[in-house]
Amino acid sequence: MRIFLTLFILLLSSTAYCCSCIPLGEIDDEQYNEYDAIFSGKVVSIKKKQWTKEITFEIQRRFKGIQKLSQITITTSAQEGTCGISPKVGERWLIFAYREKERFQTSLCTRTKSMNKKAWDYNKDELQKDIEFLNRKIRGLF
Repeated sequence: MRIFLTLFILLLSSTAYCCSCIPLGEIDDEQYNEYDAIFSGKVVSIKKKQWTKEITFEIQRRFKGIQKLSQITITTSAQEGTCGISPKVGERWLIFAYREKERFQTSLCTRTKSMNKKAWDYNKDELQKDIEFLNRKIRGLF
């Protein structure tokens, strides 16, 4: 009985972490204004640290905030369970990032998304709507 009770208490006291995000709906001016950098790019390197990943992108299309850069490094959590994105070198992504101190950061809870058709969370319609909105925005159609 003591063993059962001890195991039961240990199971209750363990901590589990998982990513939980609020659905964002369609992109709009309010969401656009929340981000400091928006671009599409190709992953050129990933540097894993204990709690974070530093992902360097070759910028292919600029939509907001990074007009003079050809590459940018974005920080994200090291694990998807703590809302980090999980790109692979060579993949294309649409990145929505915010600046924290001197770094740009993103997570699964932003509008950031893979442009890889084989990605588990690839959503062609959402990606197209985001890009159409961003194209109209940079052309000054809003």
